[in-house]
Amino acid sequence: MKVWILEAFATKEKLEADLAQFKEMRDETKKDESKKDLWDTADMIVEVHEKLVAENPNGHWYGFEGKVNYKDFCYVAKQALIRNKGKNMKFRVMKAEIDDNAETWIGYRNAEENVGVMKYLLATT
Repeated sequence: MKVWILEAFATKEKLEADLAQFKEMRDETKKDESKKDLWDTADMIVEVHEKLVAENPNGHWYGFEGKVNYKDFCYVAKQALIRNKGKNMKFRVMKAEIDDNAETWIGYRNAEENVGVMKYLLATT
């Protein structure tokens, strides 16, 4: 099934700041014995983000909003662009695939950039 994705770009600095924040949250969680059941999850989140920073020294594109229906996508993408105006964020539109029985657009694959739709969104917001 086809899906429309609005991706945002995270700079190296943003990735590193997020990683520092995740490490701080993990350390705070590990100070609280009542949250012991969350310790492994906190460690995993830090490990995943350390790998993301290491593998993307120039930054990383990530899914920000997504919809299967084009009209719905345009609506949520325009709203995201409006909400983030002036935040110095960079976006692009991708057309991708998800499994027919997928409940969410997370895990999309075979993505191709669609510059025309991005131009349309920018022109109409």
